[in-house]
Amino acid sequence: MREILFRGKTLYATGEQKWVYGNLCHDGMKKGGWCIEIEPGRMIGVDPNTVGQYTGNIIDGVKAFEGDIATFDFQDYNGGDHIYTLPISYAVDSFGFAYKSEPTESEPDCFVYLGEAIVNDDEMKILGNVFDNPELIPHD
Repeated sequence: MREILFRGKTLYATGEQKWVYGNLCHDGMKKGGWCIEIEPGRMIGVDPNTVGQYTGNIIDGVKAFEGDIATFDFQDYNGGDHIYTLPISYAVDSFGFAYKSEPTESEPDCFVYLGEAIVNDDEMKILGNVFDNPELIPHD
């Protein structure tokens, strides 16, 4: 059975935000309303913009979450072999990577399923995530 796990960054007003992991829950009493239950009965408020679900995959020894940035080698749908650096997203009812088939496209128009990318590149690596390392996301 697949492990269901979420992460999010804490909502502390002062100090550094920290990642917390556990069950996702909604608490209408708190600002933002989203929290992570890190142990039974202990919930911590998180920034809803940082919440990501565990994909069920371990990449290079690291649990892969929605919002993580991975680098991988993949033959795209146009037949070209490329090294991609992209964030993991959830679309088309699955985790994967959205990308542009051509640099002239205004929005991503292709999607590679995470499992497909893992099978095609056994050296895939997680470099960081979109919240702590936005500079890793390519801008073209």
